[in-house]
Amino acid sequence: MRVVRPTTLRRDRGLIDTYLLPVFDGTLLSAIAVEDIQALLARVVRGQSSSTARRLLAVLGKILGDAVKSDYIRENPVERIDPRDKPRTRKNIQAIDVDKLLNLLRALPQEWAVLSMVAVLTGLRWGELAGLEWSDVDFVAGQIYVRRAIPAGAREPQDLKSVASNRSVDMVWPVRQVLLDLVRHGPLTFPGPNGGPLNHRWFHRRIWVPMTSSPERGLRFHDLRHSFASLLLAWGEPILYVSEQLGHASAAFTLATYARLIRQGRRLDKEETLQKLLAATMR
Repeated sequence: MRVVRPTTLRRDRGLIDTYLLPVFDGTLLSAIAVEDIQALLARVVRGQSSSTARRLLAVLGKILGDAVKSDYIRENPVERIDPRDKPRTRKNIQAIDVDKLLNLLRALPQEWAVLSMVAVLTGLRWGELAGLEWSDVDFVAGQIYVRRAIPAGAREPQDLKSVASNRSVDMVWPVRQVLLDLVRHGPLTFPGPNGGPLNHRWFHRRIWVPMTSSPERGLRFHDLRHSFASLLLAWGEPILYVSEQLGHASAAFTLATYARLIRQGRRLDKEETLQKLLAATMR
């Protein structure tokens, strides 16, 4: 029998009474599906916080795990949830330091500076950039269509992170210019040195870490996606537009993630910023 502190017991009982019983009371344990749990977590994240959702998932996982040990059910559906779909701690997103970003672009070899600048001005995740094909780039409509991803560690295209991730992103003029100037080597927009999909480990070790290890830079590649959101907000774009461009499931999630930036109310001149980013990339 597991022994817990009284405060932990009260907290877990509160989670059971507030969230689990209203949804699963009267439901056979064997009838609880992964989809049911994911839907519950999504509601909790929207209404409360990711930490509450994580604790709720832990409590439900323990209950169902005990049911498996007692032979009430054959498997624990919580264990089948993709780790990428589990609630995560929302980092305290900081406003992008444009000077730091410009220094990064100047330090990178130009072909990788182009990749990084496209990440900054589209918000595409690593896997979405690695899986981007020229057929997804519509220069006439000024759109980049996100249709597939090759996540870190994968060699073949995989399904996107969520339904909302399947989206079109507006192509600002510096992105259009650098993509038009790129030499095409096959269907991939950003292939690796061997012509196949860009390998995340190779890029991280050989390109990114040497160029971002100094204290004045210190950026993760995923920070470029946060930079995109930061720039959009600094340019005065509405939160719904930011959410759609990022491929978030809801504007509420975007609002919660970038609430600190919104409160800061920082403003930047869009054209001046775009000019600086392009000049730092194409030198």
